[in-house]
Amino acid sequence: MRTFLTLTFICLLNFCFSAEYGICIKNCVSVHKVANKNSEQVTQLIFGDTYTILSKSKDKKWLFIENQFDNYQGWIALSNYRFLSEKIFLDMKADTFPVCADLKGKIEFEGITFEISLGSTLPFYENGMIQIDDKKAKFIGKATFIPEEFSQEKLLSTSKLCLEILYLWGGKNAYGYDCSGFVQTVYKTFGINLPRDSGQQVKLGTEINLVDAQVGDLAFFHDNGKIVHVGMIIEGNKIIHASKKVKINKLDKTGIWVDETQSYTHYLKCVRRIVQ
Repeated sequence: MRTFLTLTFICLLNFCFSAEYGICIKNCVSVHKVANKNSEQVTQLIFGDTYTILSKSKDKKWLFIENQFDNYQGWIALSNYRFLSEKIFLDMKADTFPVCADLKGKIEFEGITFEISLGSTLPFYENGMIQIDDKKAKFIGKATFIPEEFSQEKLLSTSKLCLEILYLWGGKNAYGYDCSGFVQTVYKTFGINLPRDSGQQVKLGTEINLVDAQVGDLAFFHDNGKIVHVGMIIEGNKIIHASKKVKINKLDKTGIWVDETQSYTHYLKCVRRIVQ
């Protein structure tokens, strides 16, 4: 009997590993550079993100995945894996869904309630309910339907929801953002999909002069020519960006000026308009 149960368990385990797709059903899941929990967090999955499983670690405790939203790759712990059928994965890839418009919303699913963050995808949303593969869940909060008409006013109000959130390398949720994750998340609420890193984002749009900048244009900063930081320009020659925390500072042709320290923290490389 014990042998039979052991063989059954092994068969079920092998079946789980044969799945090719997954979905994030937590507020966020850390994506690491290598298959080790102590390795660098390169990005995060947030609720509703779907992904392709590209490989698994030798010990079968880690999955190497590619996020469908921005094609970013990295390792997640097997314990964070949630199966998604190929049909639903392809349906979600082909369609667009509302996203959470609150800094923090809530999901009731499988007997538990947990928070989700701004920009989280709400699969098959209808009348406050969403669907995760073949199961229903309740969303509590404000949903924004995608694509949302772009407006400088709404971009400004959405970005300001994130003020004071602490900086987190690789962060993309309401408990921590890095600079490019913050920008990516805000633009996602309009249905505009930006790449994950500032070095990728700088290749988008049209370069403009700082004097011609408008609310929502992206300012990129460099260190010896390498792009190392990004933020969104807002009214009054200012920028909102994630550096130690999401905050607003002055911006001029040299870079980001901080009154408290009477110094520049980042040096301007260029300004680019993503939405024409």
